[in-house]
Parts: sequence; structure tokens; C-alpha cells
Amino acid sequence: MSTADDIFTILLGDYSASYKKLRQVLYASTPPREQRSYASPKTLYTTLSRLKKNGLVAREGGFWKITKKGGKYFEKKKETSFPRHTFYKEIKRYAPKSMIVAFDVPERYRRKRDWLRVELTMLGFKPIQKSVWLGPAPLPKKFIESLDELNILQFIKFFKAEEKEIV
Repeated sequence: MSTADDIFTILLGDYSASYKKLRQVLYASTPPREQRSYASPKTLYTTLSRLKKNGLVAREGGFWKITKKGGKYFEKKKETSFPRHTFYKEIKRYAPKSMIVAFDVPERYRRKRDWLRVELTMLGFKPIQKSVWLGPAPLPKKFIESLDELNILQFIKFFKAEEKEIV
């Protein structure tokens, strides 16, 4: 996924975001060694500026929002892209962290692995290790179906954990 795709995914998730929030979502949950798949914060700002210049996003009251032109552009682009989910409101962000997701997606599926990390972040998961994430349960059914459609479900394991068991 490109930086622009990540920005659109975040902004189309039914909320607007400040530059700081975009940066946190895109970079804070990614281990430093894996940041090579994402651009630097300077590139994020440059990408936002370019999207604004092209009329795809706008800044209103300190927050970035997608424009109608940007929505149409992204709709065309997503037809050839990975699934974008709009069910993030279904997840209770402050629910007890009781789901562990561990994955070992092969290098040849790097884009799918990167997509998975972004989706887990949007679902409220936090990394424990590079490929072990902790977050709220249960996961939305559509998310699991998307993993199966992308043929990466076989590389992912789900564990239920009680919060008192997590050290």
C-alpha cells in the first residue's frame, strides 16, 4: 500500500484526522525495522500536500478530510486494491484486550502483510512483537472473510487470552 492509499483508508474510515493522528496511526504501531515499507513523516506531509494540490483532500479546522473528488478517485482505485473496511466502529477500542493475533505471512505476500498490519492498527490492536498483536475481541466477520479472500488466513493464528493472563 502506498502512503496515499493509507491516508485515504484512514480518512474514509468515517472520521477525519489531524496530521499528528495520521502519523501516529501510520507509524507508531509499526516496529522500526518494518518502517521501511512506509514513508518517512516528511514523505507523509509531502503526500498530503500533493493530495491537497490535486483537490483530493482538504484541511478544515486543523483536520484533514477527503473531498468528493478524492472519494471518487479512491473508489476507482480501490477496485484494483485490497479490501477497505468500514466496520471500525463495531470494535470497542477500550474493550479489554483479549485477542492475540500471530502471523507469519511469507515475504512474497509483503503487500498483504503490510495491509494486515494497517487493518489491525485500525481495529485497535497494538504490536507485542513484529508479528504478534494484542487487541479487542471478537474480530468482525468481514475482516476474517477478507483474510480468506486474500489467501493469507492460513498464515494467521488467533488466540483468546484473559487480561489477567497477559503479563
